[in-house]
Amino acid sequence: MFNSLADESIILLQRKLNQLTQIFSNDNTRILEDLYRLVPNKDQKALFSLIHNELNSLLGFMYSKHNGHYNAEESRKLKTIIDVVQVLESNLKDTSYHFKLDDSYEAVLKQCKTFLSSSYGSGIPDDLQVIELIDHKPIFHLLESVSVPGLPTVVYPLLYAGEGSYAHVYKYLDEKYNLPVIVKRAKKNMTPEEYTRFRNEFNDLKKLDSPFIIKAFEYNEEKMEFTMECADETLDRHITRMNDRLPMKSRIRLVSQLFRAFEYIHNENLLHRDISYSNILIKHHEDGTTFIKVADFGLAKDPNRNLTRQGTVIKGVLNDPSLAVTGFENYERRHDIYALSFVINFILTGKKNGLHSTDDAIYEFLSLGIDADLNKRYSNVPEMEAAFQRIIPVLYQSGGIKV
Repeated sequence: MFNSLADESIILLQRKLNQLTQIFSNDNTRILEDLYRLVPNKDQKALFSLIHNELNSLLGFMYSKHNGHYNAEESRKLKTIIDVVQVLESNLKDTSYHFKLDDSYEAVLKQCKTFLSSSYGSGIPDDLQVIELIDHKPIFHLLESVSVPGLPTVVYPLLYAGEGSYAHVYKYLDEKYNLPVIVKRAKKNMTPEEYTRFRNEFNDLKKLDSPFIIKAFEYNEEKMEFTMECADETLDRHITRMNDRLPMKSRIRLVSQLFRAFEYIHNENLLHRDISYSNILIKHHEDGTTFIKVADFGLAKDPNRNLTRQGTVIKGVLNDPSLAVTGFENYERRHDIYALSFVINFILTGKKNGLHSTDDAIYEFLSLGIDADLNKRYSNVPEMEAAFQRIIPVLYQSGGIKV
């Protein structure tokens, strides 16, 4: 039965790919193919790439039509794509080829279906949804499944959410608690050392207990994956999105939470070694509170573990250039502080690529965190936090907010 269903699915994918390549260029199956490199079936990968590319082209053309009329040929093409997507969604359900289309695309295609005509073109309604056209990440996501520990009969679909150096990341909704959960699954081509780091990341997150650090839940040895708390967005996205309306009071609160997190991490004898704008996450709550959530401990160093060999390639984004001389194996707290200085600069100013402040006191505070002379740099997080407390009145003044 299962094999028969799988064979039918493969035939359907082949048939729909042939149908669309007769309408659109076969070359279009490869334009966005890299976005779908993790899709196992080559025909489904080609379909996703082709449809994604053509949707962006057809919707982009529609949004450019200021006369309210959508051309006949484009109307027919978009209508065909919508029909193909719906047929695939319906027939691939409950198979390993089951997928989900991005919500924003799903919504606009549903609206387009109501007015598209196969003849003489289509009238574009005034209330047409205008969405951001995505060309840097997938809009089609294969839905895998996850069994909840202790509840073997409960299986939830997994939504692909991205990947890192060592793992693929998925997301699912735990319907019992109505909470989103992240699944981090080790890549198949990991070396034994990389897998040890992956396992240690779970152990570290499971051990750490702070409201400012992502919490790990369960480890699945068979699937080489673990579940953990889900945040809402990266610090990078949060500051970029809110920078023109984020008050200084909120920025200072985020920096204070960052200090709390890393003082605790260092007190637990850990060095993060991969601090970046996107490895620090943000969790929003309905009462209006926002929390920093430090994540991605895959490169974390514990002196009791000997995984970093001499001459190891320097990894991470905001690393101290001096490590090229001293060696990544000699990473210490003051190197975490170097990266933290740039993160704090970003929180306060919304800017990257160097320190940005017109106030001498603020600039001096940030500069001491990245001083080329390690002996002049803050020696620990509490020392840096004390220096930050002294410039808070200046920050309020520079931010145009009275204390």
